[in-house]
Amino acid sequence: MLEVGLTGGIGAGKSTVAKIIEGLGFPVYYADERGRYITSHDPLVLQGIKDNFGPGVFEGNVLNRSALGEIVFKDKKKLEILNKLIHPAVRQDYSAWLLEQKSDLVFSEIAILFEIGRFRDFAQTVLVTAPEALKIERVQKRNGWSEEAVKGRIANQWNDEQKAELANFTIVNDGNQELIPQVVKVVNELKAIVAKEAEKN
Repeated sequence: MLEVGLTGGIGAGKSTVAKIIEGLGFPVYYADERGRYITSHDPLVLQGIKDNFGPGVFEGNVLNRSALGEIVFKDKKKLEILNKLIHPAVRQDYSAWLLEQKSDLVFSEIAILFEIGRFRDFAQTVLVTAPEALKIERVQKRNGWSEEAVKGRIANQWNDEQKAELANFTIVNDGNQELIPQVVKVVNELKAIVAKEAEKN
């Protein structure tokens, strides 16, 4: 089984690429989505958040993501604390998901794949890029955030140039180049890698 990490900065369109990949018949694990589930359901993670960030980030027993986001995206040390609480739980969840997959080619969509060193866990990595102005525009439309809020999130991620140095494949989602043909090309190249590995064995 070839495990592929799929990433891209906020607003780059990695989720759109992930849906295209699913449409081509390959399973995708959505790490951010699962992370949100875990921070709503995992008692150990929730207790860790309460211990580190206080009861003010909760409304009753429900985590207030906006309140938590206001804290961590303005303080890199606090963001690091949060990541250390969530990421081990997400890794365990991914491992369990992986055991259920039958495909020889699987993908994991992770926003900060390179920033947290997870790229080392994957045989191949795919980066989705877009101009920063377009990323900001997309996120503002999708989330209703201010430009300042989006820039704050972008500042906590590596830029595309840093990520491109480590990525095996890059897909450009700038609104000018057609997206689906790029995704199909990358998937075909990954399928070729799977076939080569199968021949060796």
